[in-house]
Amino acid sequence: MEQRTQFKRLSSYIYDEHPLFVIPNYQRGFKWSVKPKDKDSSLEHLLHNLVDEFRVNPNNDYFLQGVTVTEKMVNGRKNVILIDGQQRTTTIYLILWYLSNSNLQDTVEHNSFDLSYEVRECSQLILSELKRIPSDNVETLKEDLCSAQSLKSYSDTINKENNQDAYYFIQAAHQIHSILKDVEKTDFLKFLLNKVSLLYIVVSEDKAVKTFTMMNGNKATMYQEELIKAEMLHAVSSKQTTLTQYMAPEKQLMQIWAQSWEGNSLRSKYAREWDKWLYWWNRKDVKVYFNTSKPMGLLLEFYALRKKSLKTLDYKEFKQLLGSSTAEYQAKQIFKDLRDLQKSFEDLFSTPQIYNYLKMSLLCNTGREDMMDILLFFISNKHNIIILKDYANWRLVGATHREFCHPETLKEEEKTKETKAENVLESLSKNRVYGESDDLAFKQLLRLNVEEYNKLQNGRGQIFDFSIWRNKSLEHIYPKSKVYHIALDKDKNPLFEDGQQLYRRGDGSTISERELKRLIDEKPGTMLDRQSFNGDGSEHCIGNLVLLYGRDNSKFGAKSFEEKKELYFNPDAEKEGLSFKSRSLLHSMYAFAKSTWGVSEIQQQKENFIEDFKKTYKIS
Repeated sequence: MEQRTQFKRLSSYIYDEHPLFVIPNYQRGFKWSVKPKDKDSSLEHLLHNLVDEFRVNPNNDYFLQGVTVTEKMVNGRKNVILIDGQQRTTTIYLILWYLSNSNLQDTVEHNSFDLSYEVRECSQLILSELKRIPSDNVETLKEDLCSAQSLKSYSDTINKENNQDAYYFIQAAHQIHSILKDVEKTDFLKFLLNKVSLLYIVVSEDKAVKTFTMMNGNKATMYQEELIKAEMLHAVSSKQTTLTQYMAPEKQLMQIWAQSWEGNSLRSKYAREWDKWLYWWNRKDVKVYFNTSKPMGLLLEFYALRKKSLKTLDYKEFKQLLGSSTAEYQAKQIFKDLRDLQKSFEDLFSTPQIYNYLKMSLLCNTGREDMMDILLFFISNKHNIIILKDYANWRLVGATHREFCHPETLKEEEKTKETKAENVLESLSKNRVYGESDDLAFKQLLRLNVEEYNKLQNGRGQIFDFSIWRNKSLEHIYPKSKVYHIALDKDKNPLFEDGQQLYRRGDGSTISERELKRLIDEKPGTMLDRQSFNGDGSEHCIGNLVLLYGRDNSKFGAKSFEEKKELYFNPDAEKEGLSFKSRSLLHSMYAFAKSTWGVSEIQQQKENFIEDFKKTYKIS
């Protein structure tokens, strides 16, 4: 069966061909009457909208969110398996029961409305019993259900206020009664069946479970996003059909059809575009990059931020934003703004240099508000790569958004970004960085590696893999276990044991003078005396440190520089089962590309780092 899509009025959806609506076993229970704290339930949202439309525009078409189904014939009857639409269809069933239980029964006007809950017998029996129980009994619904012969064995389940369908069915009935008790039922029923339509999407049976997983993986958190989308799609196509008394009947029909077609076409276009955004934000790489698990990512939240008057874009605020008299125009304008904003997010993500500078900045954010400031800065300056680079570099030394963008607002006692850079330089210029200023070293070595990526592709840059930030490690190029110095006690006096001078290695272990002499004699040049640095560096200074993936650090262990170099550049490492992801770190790679590595190379590397740092942060 090929996928097909059509619009169906509710009367056609429910009654035509007498379908059996099947809720498959992989669906969750009925939850649309669950009330979040201080908010309406999904059922209440839907019903309020329907009633508002019924009262204001009873002759207009109203469109619900679509349903996705698969169809098959079972014993001569069409079964409609609800992949996406269980909550909506069950809610319609309960609303129709409240309007009159005859809406669920076989009558002269229509067939019965039948739902089948495949694996939840109690739920199935309750829905079947509603066909017998008059809707006037809504106040005693629980008691009526418990006394029903078919539900005798489930009376305890029905009476419990837990997460069973039974409880939420009854809650739904009370919510419906609260909203519809003053509405003229006959006219509202006509509006519901003849003016309310939904998009009916049929997919093949073999794709059903996969489609459900794709569409419902984030369903629990799509509450606001779904409502906003539904309201927007309704608003963009809610234009009143314009007819005059002078039009011939056939012209009136053509006008109605044309405007209806135009509305459907526009709504479908917007729905497809929205779903493309949804798909993009739910890509794993996008979610990880922006550190968001929301179905629509940061799009709606950021839009609310830019509106300034909104704290967050939830459904109620969105309704107010649309207004009533200009809802169609406002919806189209909001959609345009969201489209432009979405393009900006995609541009940031797809432009390598901007991708890299933005992620460097986001790694330094101090909270949600700061994160939004960073994003706004990059979106506003996405055509100025120089200022974005500058911004990212300053964030790495701890400069805040305000210190970079509005230094004139700083009070006298507050640090400037220049002062912070000088403090970082002072820390990283010391002979011991490892173990004392690791975070500062990590950020600066990350910067150096990212800059090498930004030089690739003829200066257009290449996207850097920032997954290293969750699994980073500082590696000593010259192994710290092979650097020694005289061991001193807390009073700075040399330590002895059994008449032997004790030495301490860079890894903290001690070694006797005799053992040290043996190692030097066995492998000359493998043990390095820290005094050789003459106070200008050590095995722990920035000149001997590189950034590696944490899992690769353990593969180096206490290997000599030559052994590390061989491992780093081993072209057959993967074939030998030795994955070495750090080979992609270009700045780290250049250090291991040296022919030798000792005191002079460490001191030169430290000097190069300091010179680059001063140039980057304009320190004289």
